[in-house]
Amino acid sequence: MSTLNPQDVFLRLLVTVLCVSLIGFDRERSGRSAGLRTHLIVAVSACMITLIQLELTESVIEFNRANPDLLGIISSDPSRLIAQIVSGIGFLGAGTIIINRNATVTGLTTAATLWGSAALGIGAGLGYFIIVISSTIVMLFILIAINLMLTDRSYVLDIYFNEPRSKLKDLHDIIDRNHLKVKDIIISTNSGSYHYQFKMTGDRRKIDVEAITRTIWDEVANVKSVTFV
Repeated sequence: MSTLNPQDVFLRLLVTVLCVSLIGFDRERSGRSAGLRTHLIVAVSACMITLIQLELTESVIEFNRANPDLLGIISSDPSRLIAQIVSGIGFLGAGTIIINRNATVTGLTTAATLWGSAALGIGAGLGYFIIVISSTIVMLFILIAINLMLTDRSYVLDIYFNEPRSKLKDLHDIIDRNHLKVKDIIISTNSGSYHYQFKMTGDRRKIDVEAITRTIWDEVANVKSVTFV
């Protein structure tokens, strides 16, 4: 006998979709690898598995009530499937994390929001609507409000030259024009190429990565390759 009527199931799925849509939209708007659809599928699946776990547990309880002589033979752990969601979502989150060749890491926030979306789905599936809605508000504050306050971010410029450069005035002019602050410079040689790595910080609202990359190609001499992230 089901303890959840169709209205309960629909309400819990609806709360999941409404709350996680806000999280997913922020990731979609930011152009991340996991956007609105991915977050929704993760959350709805987590909610569905939670609902199935509730039904399985209730079925076992009803069976034991109807068959007291078989009590203890069949049992159900109400947290087993839910625990698998929490651990299993880590594999999906890992797929959104990218480590570039210059050792910079991106995608950690998106991986965290996927994990959080699964948690929201679990909470909605259990019927803890106040916790789910409150957590959604806090997560949105973290994603939007704090992001607006933290304007400076780190950048790494990897540039390879066909020949060694003792002076880089043309490159420094570009860096200065875009209000980037150089924190460290690493120079190395690899297979006939001369590698210069600049670690910098700047106001992300004023930095156009693609435009700066094109400018370097156009204005800096003897460039073999450029990566700016």
